[in-house]
Amino acid sequence: MWITFIWVGKTKNKHWAALEQNYLDRIEHFVPSQIHIVRESKGALHPAMVDKALERIGEAILKAVRPQAFVVLLDERGAQLASRDLASLIAQKQNEGSPGITFIVGGATGVAPTVGKRADFKLSLSSMTFPHEMARTVLLEQVYRAFAIIHNLPYPK
Repeated sequence: MWITFIWVGKTKNKHWAALEQNYLDRIEHFVPSQIHIVRESKGALHPAMVDKALERIGEAILKAVRPQAFVVLLDERGAQLASRDLASLIAQKQNEGSPGITFIVGGATGVAPTVGKRADFKLSLSSMTFPHEMARTVLLEQVYRAFAIIHNLPYPK
């Protein structure tokens, strides 16, 4: 099994980027993993251009998704899972022989409807709003924590 993280735009803050890499390295002890960055589209924040920009970004996201992937989209309206429940979901996909899981974090204006339709599961990290760089780091930490749970490793609570 492999894990791919797809998100829109580079992580600009060097501290968040270092944490992302730290957790990605930890996850790679369990499964091959990678981060795929989709370029932000010009006009993504301009009201008159947002739909076209989302469509272009959505096409790039979907192009990066492997056809056989189980796709988890981070969505504020998605299910909120406890860490053990996320671990159970990942373990279930491993036990089913799923080749991989792709986690998608959209941009500031969300994702195109086509991306939402491709998602097999929608996950909300919290009912609170986080900056995207923080949400990425929290997601990576929770995926690492899930593998620690699956492998019965001690992890600070």
